[in-house]
Amino acid sequence: MIHHTLAASPLDQIGAWFQHWFDPDDERYVEGAEFGNIIHSLSIRPKALSVDFGTASPDAFWSLLALLEAAGTAGLRISSSQTQAS
Repeated sequence: MIHHTLAASPLDQIGAWFQHWFDPDDERYVEGAEFGNIIHSLSIRPKALSVDFGTASPDAFWSLLALLEAAGTAGLRISSSQTQAS
């Protein structure tokens, strides 16, 4: 879970991020690659994002944090699960 302080999630930017990292059209598919370098899921909640980063590179995580920072979040809190976040 990625908790943020934004009143509303920047849906357009998150949508573009999701399209890149979920890659539903296999645009970044690499024949013979050991891993797909994709996220498995994203759930958007008020002031929180739940992401299964799957086989995505660390760039997926860091670019999502940068996106939230650019949108004006004043703080972030990262937890490993919904249970831990409660």
